[in-house]
Amino acid sequence: AGNYTTKIWISHSKSILFMQTVPQPPTITQQSPKDYIIDPRENIVIHCEAKGKPHPSFSWTRNGTHFDIDQDPKVTMRPRSGTLVVDISGEKAETYEGIYQCTARNKHGAAVSNNIVIRQSRSPLWSKERNEPIRVQEGEALVLHCRPPAGLPPPIIFWMDVSKLPQSSRVFQALNGDLYFSNVLKEDSRNDYICYARFPHTQTIQQKQPITLLVFNRNCVSDPSVVTADGSAEERKPTFLIPSGSSSSKMVLRGQVLELECITEGLPTPEVLWSKLSGEFPNKRTSIVTFQKILRIVNVSDADAGEYRCTAHNRLASIHHTIRVTVKG
Repeated sequence: AGNYTTKIWISHSKSILFMQTVPQPPTITQQSPKDYIIDPRENIVIHCEAKGKPHPSFSWTRNGTHFDIDQDPKVTMRPRSGTLVVDISGEKAETYEGIYQCTARNKHGAAVSNNIVIRQSRSPLWSKERNEPIRVQEGEALVLHCRPPAGLPPPIIFWMDVSKLPQSSRVFQALNGDLYFSNVLKEDSRNDYICYARFPHTQTIQQKQPITLLVFNRNCVSDPSVVTADGSAEERKPTFLIPSGSSSSKMVLRGQVLELECITEGLPTPEVLWSKLSGEFPNKRTSIVTFQKILRIVNVSDADAGEYRCTAHNRLASIHHTIRVTVKG
């Protein structure tokens, strides 16, 4: 595709240069993401760019039928482009929700974009609830559930008391927003554990009702089987909370972010290590975060498929969980 040159040699070492344009059917070069969540405060821009010789013309469908942009004064198409710009001033962005598809066409063929699902960002309200105080014995494992409303896009979760809650290998936030305690200490008692949800597009922050946690001192435990002779909590071997069992599977799309989570409980607090059984981690694309609990690989490729192992250990035992990762797309 593109231009090529042909040289014809004649006498006296002179040459004549001919330029010829090669016909080229359209190819889509840029398009909006398949799942496109729009900010209701800003104009909507739906990208569709294509190349071809001659340069292609563009048309759109919306929800499977022809979208006549000439009939909507709020919609314009950029010159020599299929990109649509929707002026939402005085309009509700949700009016333009739907499934869009762009077609680029010239006399040599046509190319179509992906189906682009346009949805407005939403930040639904947290359901009202009354949280009863949670009572737990020192040394036990605990989960404080967040369960934020399902916004578009999903909200960013964080926990606070009077300030942002410090986290550690013992107390940490999972990918789903829940707060995990590998084992609780007396000083974990407080009446203001609050889960917050920040919705990026609407710039709103909502909070769950405060949770009160009461940790009983081990000397007050009525069951003698959970304390040692000196009154301390009984030590426990590590146990997997997320994922459970000894093996699981995970599918990730090519080019996306792979996040593997390994959450454990035990006393003393287990340490977590990651390894790949079928090769090495891609160093420049891999990070291990949240006190070793989460393995993250960006821009996933086929080479990232395989078996990953999470190992959790304390001085009592070592346990393993294997995650089989497949890459599709």
